Order: sequence, then C-alpha cells, then structure tokens
Amino acid sequence: QIESSKEIQTTLNSFFLGDQHKMSSGGENVFFTNLNSDVDWFPAWSGIKDQQLAGNQDETGVIPPSFRTYTNLETLVPYGQPHATDTVLYSRSHITAANYSQYGVQFIIEEDIGPTDWLVYQVWFGTDETGIQAFEQKFTGDTHSAGDVVEWWFTHPIEGHAGETVLHTVKKYEGAEDGTKTTVTVREADTVAGAHYAEIYAREFENRDVMAGVHYLTDDHTIGHAGTYAVDTSSQVVNMTVNSAVGYKSFIVFDADKNFNTNACIVDFGAPQGTATLQSKNDSYMFYHDGTQWRFLDLNTKDGGIV
Repeated sequence: QIESSKEIQTTLNSFFLGDQHKMSSGGENVFFTNLNSDVDWFPAWSGIKDQQLAGNQDETGVIPPSFRTYTNLETLVPYGQPHATDTVLYSRSHITAANYSQYGVQFIIEEDIGPTDWLVYQVWFGTDETGIQAFEQKFTGDTHSAGDVVEWWFTHPIEGHAGETVLHTVKKYEGAEDGTKTTVTVREADTVAGAHYAEIYAREFENRDVMAGVHYLTDDHTIGHAGTYAVDTSSQVVNMTVNSAVGYKSFIVFDADKNFNTNACIVDFGAPQGTATLQSKNDSYMFYHDGTQWRFLDLNTKDGGIV
C-alpha cells in the first residue's frame, strides 16, 4: 500500500488495479479496462466548469449528463496513399476533422529497428511537444527493416473532439528505454507533401443526452439539462428558458395539472426562434435540436392521476 501526502502523476497513461482492471487516460476520455475481458468501459459524464469565472456561474457552467455512441470502425487515410520512394519523419500536427475515437494505425517504416530498440507512439494536444501529452505507448523486442509495414494497435482508445489540434509522433529509443531518442523515418504520403502515409483505425462518436428523470415545476425555470418537465400552471403562467449554449439537445414538457388552457406554459428559445406557447389542455411536447434549430414532436398525451 502506498500512502502519499502529495499528488501522484504517472509517466505513462494508466493505473493498474491488481490483475483485473486498468484505469487509463485516452485523450479526451477516461477508460476503465477489464483486463480479463479486454473491454474498455467508460461512464456517462457530467461536469462543472471553473466556478471562479463569472461566465460559468449560470446554467452554462454545468455540463449536462451525456453518454457516448459510436459508428462502425472505419479506416481513414488522411494524407493519401504511400509515395513510391519518398520519406519523411513521423511527426505532424493536424486539426481533428470530426469527433474520433482512434484504436490503431498502420504506416511504412523506413529505417531499421533492432530487437533492443524501443518504438514509442505519442499524442500531444497542440502543434508541438510543449503541449499536454495525451497518450504514450511503448514496445520493444520487434525487428523491422526499411520498407516494412507496421500495424500498431493502441492499448486503449484515444479520443478527441472536432476542431482540436493534436500532434502524433513516433520515436525510436535506440538500444534501451533510456537510449538516444530520434523521430522515426517513415514513407511519405503521395497527396499531402511532407505528411506521412498512415491508415488510421477509428470510429466517429457523438455525445447524446441522458434524460435525467421527471421534474415537477410550478414556477419559472431555466432548463439546465435534458429531462421530462411536468409543469403545473394551476396558479400562474410558467416560463421555461432554454439556453442552447449548455449543450443538451432534447427535453419533454407536459401539462401536469390540465391547466395549460387557463395559464400557459411558455418555452423561450431566445433569438432567433423566439417562444413556443403551450396553451391547450393536456399539451405534451418533445423538443429536440436538429443541429440547426429547435423542433418539436406533439406527443398527444393524456395525463391522469393514479387512484
């Protein structure tokens, strides 16, 4: 058992919990690997932004609950097919084109690798190695000659959002794990000059709302997360404020006491969409964002008490 009065930081990505589990940093996500089944688990997430900043002290300072869904595995060839002869160093930053979860890469190495050399794959946030290191994986014991195809599967996924700038690089540690470090020479791509040829194994992902239960409302409310809102307007008009900057993409509103025809429920989406006035008895709507604007589905639900 290790006890520490100071913060502990790993030089690689993972903590091992006995022989059964591993907790790893995978770029933008954290994974909990079951070492028996080799499944990388991850939870649904919610978050709180820095509350010292005034701009984070309203509902936008809370990141609403979401879980992540994935497309099928695909092979990305971002810079073109391998050039016939030209070589380049494997070190290039790029802006991530979509939300990607990466699982491995294939490239053509153009220098000899001995059995005592170490190959090291690193990912950094930013344009160079002065940024935050997001991933590192090492292996040794393999022998490669110039022209060999190297297929490298990562120990856990590396994830990042569209628009993020990241650097991917492969290094050689000559003769030992603490040996002389150089960037590996690989085959250049034939479409983007100066870029390395690589086939990247990846899935696109999307963060989707977690519906956080039913909320009973009798007065004005600012929506902070996806959920079902049972609105009782028996005493007054109820105004609901939607802030699209928060990040949720859906919510449900229904007449909890059959009084929308007496006092309306007004859902305010802000400019440019304005407001939706729910003023018919038993109104029930699902509101959802299509990526450009808010839309609605009339659920046509009749509310009743339980006897």
